Amino acid sequence: MADVQDYFADLLERGVAAPGWLMWYLLAGEVGRRRLLGVVGHYGEPDPDGWTTVGYAICPDDEGLGFASEALTGLIGWGQRTGRLTGWRATTFERHHASVRVLEKNGFACLGVSSEDGDAAEADRQGRGRLMIWERRNI
Repeated sequence: MADVQDYFADLLERGVAAPGWLMWYLLAGEVGRRRLLGVVGHYGEPDPDGWTTVGYAICPDDEGLGFASEALTGLIGWGQRTGRLTGWRATTFERHHASVRVLEKNGFACLGVSSEDGDAAEADRQGRGRLMIWERRNI
């Protein structure tokens, strides 16, 4: 999530996002011996129509162990309890199979190629194809 740190720092400095509407750190271990597993979160508070965008990243040593799926499930549950959401959006590359699976397990449906596909850097794309937009309605 290094590519979005400036975005989140700007939101916090401007006081735009309320607590819970940015990144949540995923930690493992006991107090004093915790280690970072990754992050999950929103890209800010819901828009006027009740939609928010989510993202997640897991540290390389902990990928493939279900932490992203579990964290996104928890984030969606938290969002549902706020009563403020119509739904969630996310983007991932079409051949980023692990990320696609996380979204599918959490009830997201692929809507097609994202309008931001042309802006995706090859360093982010890593041969994984087009940037796709996904959506999950609050049910």
